[in-house]
Amino acid sequence: MENEMLDLVMKSNFAACNAIRAGKLAEAERWSRVAQRYVDILTKLKRWRAKPSP
Repeated sequence: MENEMLDLVMKSNFAACNAIRAGKLAEAERWSRVAQRYVDILTKLKRWRAKPSP
């Protein structure tokens, strides 16, 4: 699951870069927010997996 999420982060970042190159700043902002959301989810998942089981 982590690999798939990382792949989505990379694709979102590339989409944001492509939108910036095309001059579509609103679209770039949306893709940037999507990428950040995926990073937040990955961070939470990593923390959750690092917690010891009671």
